[in-house]
Amino acid sequence: MEMTKECAKFKYIDLSHTIEDGTVTFPGDIPVSIETILDREAASKLNGDGPYSGVEINTIRMVSTSGTYIDAPYHVFADGKQIKDYPIEKLVNLPSVVVKIADNREYFDAEDIDGLHVEGKAVLFYTGHDKFFMTPEYGKNAPYLTVELANALVGKGAVFVGIDTPLIDNMSKLSDVGTPVHYTLLGANIPICEDMTNLQLLPADGFTITALPPAVALESFPARVFATVLESPIKE
Repeated sequence: MEMTKECAKFKYIDLSHTIEDGTVTFPGDIPVSIETILDREAASKLNGDGPYSGVEINTIRMVSTSGTYIDAPYHVFADGKQIKDYPIEKLVNLPSVVVKIADNREYFDAEDIDGLHVEGKAVLFYTGHDKFFMTPEYGKNAPYLTVELANALVGKGAVFVGIDTPLIDNMSKLSDVGTPVHYTLLGANIPICEDMTNLQLLPADGFTITALPPAVALESFPARVFATVLESPIKE
């Protein structure tokens, strides 16, 4: 009997906002500024005007929390680990689940993960608020996680938490209580990913995510975040 073998097929879903000149992520932050410091014409003259002499080099000025980004413990703890200190395995190919916000509620609470297996998984909180990115509405009534939920995620062994809003904490209470959800999750060395997008394209579970920024000595930094979804298994 002739045996056939078919490789598994995967679909990749980008969960990151594009960063370009003028991008503003957290309302009130300075816009991203991209400037060319060496254009192709000038480079060509410097490199002999040959067919392979034209290049372009740019500078980028932005806050570290631009686009879709990862937070490290140093974001809130002066002696905490920085982005560069995250082991690669903590940010790559993480088994994941999606939690959708309840109707008529602007926050996620501990009850939203009742009965959900989150141990060893990335937990992504989907609100649909990303549709307002780069508009004045993005900073208004942004859904968030309660401290009770953050404690439950730590207690149940979640390894990564993401959301498609500007902040995982309650923006309307920043001046009163600060960012207790950040302190809870980062205090447990759980990476936080904010300003995600396209979470509506994901299945409820059965996929992985990768969220890998460069190894920078900072508290936060943009990452290319994407999901890997198995479309068809290996057949033999």
